[in-house]
Amino acid sequence: MSHFSTSLGGVSVGEDGVRTDWAPLGAAAGDQEAAIRLGMAATIFHWGLHPWAIYAVVALALALFSFNKGLPLTIRSAFYPILGDRVWGWWGHVIDTLAVFATLFGLATSLGFGATQANAGLNHLFGIPIGNTTEVILISVITAIALISVVRGLDGGVKILSEINMGLAFLLLAFTLIAGPTIAIMTGFADYLAAYVQNLPALSNPLGREDVNFSQGWTSFYWAWWISWSPFVGMFIARVSRGRTVREFVICVLLIPSLVSVLWMSVFGGVAIQQVVQDGYTAAQDADLPLQLFLMLEETFGDHSVSAGSIEQLLRNFLQTHEGLSTRGFVQLDFEYSMRRAALKSSYSGWKSYPVSIKGTLCEDGMRIELSVEVPYSSTCPCSAALSRQLIQEQFRKDFEESKVDTDAVLEWLGTEEGILATPHSQRSIAQVRVLLDHNVGDAFPITALIDSIEGALKTPVQTAVKRVDEQEFALLNLSLIHI
Repeated sequence: MSHFSTSLGGVSVGEDGVRTDWAPLGAAAGDQEAAIRLGMAATIFHWGLHPWAIYAVVALALALFSFNKGLPLTIRSAFYPILGDRVWGWWGHVIDTLAVFATLFGLATSLGFGATQANAGLNHLFGIPIGNTTEVILISVITAIALISVVRGLDGGVKILSEINMGLAFLLLAFTLIAGPTIAIMTGFADYLAAYVQNLPALSNPLGREDVNFSQGWTSFYWAWWISWSPFVGMFIARVSRGRTVREFVICVLLIPSLVSVLWMSVFGGVAIQQVVQDGYTAAQDADLPLQLFLMLEETFGDHSVSAGSIEQLLRNFLQTHEGLSTRGFVQLDFEYSMRRAALKSSYSGWKSYPVSIKGTLCEDGMRIELSVEVPYSSTCPCSAALSRQLIQEQFRKDFEESKVDTDAVLEWLGTEEGILATPHSQRSIAQVRVLLDHNVGDAFPITALIDSIEGALKTPVQTAVKRVDEQEFALLNLSLIHI
């Protein structure tokens, strides 16, 4: 993200004629596509072939002199052709001591960056204060976990911790790839790799560089960081590479990890840049460096309301990534929409679920959005009600044919089985309503308003909370519908 922003910003020169910007090479002022390619090429340059080549040189030297020449698996063994037997004296002690200190400095740098980033994430998520105390606690916890894994041995500790770490990293990578603009990321992978190869000679050349801030700030720091880690990583690679040929070694240590690094940077860097370029989301770009990853992931995995604008943007992104292949995009969202509905008369309420479908179509004629909803309701069959009344009338005539009608007697008769000789047939139906929306409808779809309108017209939607007074009110509403 930083390399993209500085590349897009262009070159700036101070009064002394020296560049003051941090853009790589000659930047790409105002050219968004060129800035993306140059920014990603510079990022991959620091994490691709060069760091793994540093590790491969150290690991190959250690493996050769240890496994092929029978020397101890220590850094001093790699200097045997130069110093001879003097590597077993104080010269060797100095070399191994420097290797230990170099590893210590590299570890301190990594722990510092990791603790700072973890602290920023914990503060953003849980409000844990940012400060030296929190970072010291984080470093202590990380060190304790690493120490336990080392004490448990290579198979019982280090291997398990590494597998857990790789598993979590893969899940994060996969989720980000799926949740982000997948097609744009995968097409960008090849484009970023090509940009890296194209700019590799210029980025690798340390002579005659005008981008002093980038080359002496970013690149020199990364090379020192990787070199400081090379004794530890090189020794580990050498130990696990026993029995491999040099060709297999180069492929497994140099090429495969470099491609994985390119994929990692393409996914996370590509998503972050797409958020700025396509979505206009600049919070991650403007945030402090330790917080940028969390804001990018929050935007990728966070809750976003479905709106006409978001559907249109989704379809436009789809057509953009399929330019020349398709001129029409379609998306359909089917889900259950839950609402709390009050009872007809009592103070009770309950939750009710409505099947909702949103269909969006984008073509040359413009944007079309259709909203459909299903509302269940109950009703009484008018024919069944008429037949029931007829049977009750006939039974009434039969029971009171030879006597004078008395009000109390009629009321008592209505409470007997003969008085409710027949009941009308009740049926449950579903009202399916589809409406065509203006694509400028706003941030939220009028689902609640549409359901309220439908149930208001139906009068007898299926109830969720029912007491006696609600049943009676429902029956009166059903009766009113019969007379309509």
